Amino acid sequence: MARRALRPRNRANGCVGIALAITGIAVVVIIVAAVAIGTVVWNRSVEASLQRPEVDDKTVFITAIAPLARESMEATGVPASVIMGQAILESGWGTSALSNWSGNYFGIKCGSTTSPRQNGCVSKETQEFYEPDKPTTEVAEFRSYATARDSFLDHGEFLRETPRYAGAFDHTDDPEEFITEVREAGYATDPKYSEMVISLMRDYDLFRYDKGAPNGTPVPERFAAAYRETGGLTGPLGAPLGAVQDGPVDQTAMIIFDRGVIIGSGKETYPLTGPLWERYRRDAEVRERLRAPIEVGTDGDEQFAEFEGGRLASVAGGEAEVSYR
Repeated sequence: MARRALRPRNRANGCVGIALAITGIAVVVIIVAAVAIGTVVWNRSVEASLQRPEVDDKTVFITAIAPLARESMEATGVPASVIMGQAILESGWGTSALSNWSGNYFGIKCGSTTSPRQNGCVSKETQEFYEPDKPTTEVAEFRSYATARDSFLDHGEFLRETPRYAGAFDHTDDPEEFITEVREAGYATDPKYSEMVISLMRDYDLFRYDKGAPNGTPVPERFAAAYRETGGLTGPLGAPLGAVQDGPVDQTAMIIFDRGVIIGSGKETYPLTGPLWERYRRDAEVRERLRAPIEVGTDGDEQFAEFEGGRLASVAGGEAEVSYR
């Protein structure tokens, strides 16, 4: 095409027409290819997780849970890559209601035995695959935890102490075989469960966390001041557990921590910890009725949080009481 552009002017229109035709064909080919590739990527993304946030948020969540996975691996022998892959899949990258409000990152249900690490049970809808490709929606009781750390440690202990998973521990040096054994032993009813976890382990190279200690997770600037004021990592909030996500009510944002939450409303941020957090997290109706926070603080031995729709207060570390306006 470059040589044709140098020919006499009276042939330029023809060249332009040819160029436009070729360009049009190329665009069509590119669009068709993009649609095909996009379909493959979309199907794979849906298969791996229905709630994946943007790329930066994925990195933040991976970095956030890595120390917890490493700690559990060292205590129980479950590969960190398996722990992280399951946590990503089960919690929807840390955005599920079960992980945010009940601290359960692995979908472990309540059963005939009670774990010393759980602090109760919560009812949630779940999909089970009693027949392949025919999911059934039902309500089940799931373990709840005071902290994410308890959830991660309980997951490893659950696998280690439950006899039907014993075969998986013959493959602690092969994470893919480990999770395959866990799936076949009945951890999940979805026949593609182990494939989805393996896909996550490969896509994000979670295997690297089986070998080395991870770094910590930074807190975004908007929330950093409130985090520092509470004492940071050694304070009542503990470690951050992912990226900023939509808050509990409209026009709010939040970051979930190991032992609390910071909610952003307007230009302000409001940390909830201790009894206030425990009361706030366990009841969706309370969160909805209280609406956005407007003040948190202490008055003598009272810890309180004021909201648009009411108030949470705890005296001397006792159970928080809620009142509505």
